[in-house]
Amino acid sequence: MLKLPPDLETEISETAKSDDVAVDDLVTKALRQFLDIHWQERFEAEARAYEAMRESLLKEYADKFVAVYKGKVIDSDVDKCALG
Repeated sequence: MLKLPPDLETEISETAKSDDVAVDDLVTKALRQFLDIHWQERFEAEARAYEAMRESLLKEYADKFVAVYKGKVIDSDVDKCALG
């Protein structure tokens, strides 16, 4: 299970009490918001990487679909469903 620093546990408990919500609900909401932002930022980074490489990808992978992950081409195929 999660092990939090004592000062963070205290802050979470005090915030939950102040907002009159259960600690579990407060933590769940906070983590969902963090993860939503995290994945959106990752997606945007991948989109920027693709856009930066777009011209060279069009030349090197003409008539193919490409899969880009962490700024690198990890797969290419004429069938987009076959990409890994």
